[in-house]
Amino acid sequence: VIPQIPRSASTADASDLSTTFEKKARGTVGGDSITFELKRDTATETEYASMDEGEAGFLVVFRKGTAGAAPAVGDKCDVFSVEVNTKGDGQPGRNDVDFAVFDLVVTDNPSRDVTCAA
Repeated sequence: VIPQIPRSASTADASDLSTTFEKKARGTVGGDSITFELKRDTATETEYASMDEGEAGFLVVFRKGTAGAAPAVGDKCDVFSVEVNTKGDGQPGRNDVDFAVFDLVVTDNPSRDVTCAA
């Protein structure tokens, strides 16, 4: 499941004294965090153990899927430079798969529609 990736934006005051109209301009974008759940099975999964609080890395999202079972040359993806803000315990129900909840901060502008190379 693709995590929801919020993209907030703000506006800035661009008014001047030449008019009483309160003008606006585009402000900043981003600054949001990405939250997702990851299966927690430390015996077989390496993702959980490889992401500790404070560690930096990349979140690669294939919005349109991949051509095959794994990413291949020519597939398109979005790449987010991230840092793990928090790594919390999920709350699985009885007999459910254990999971962790990760909160990632985006540390730079994302690269959109990147083509996978060889």
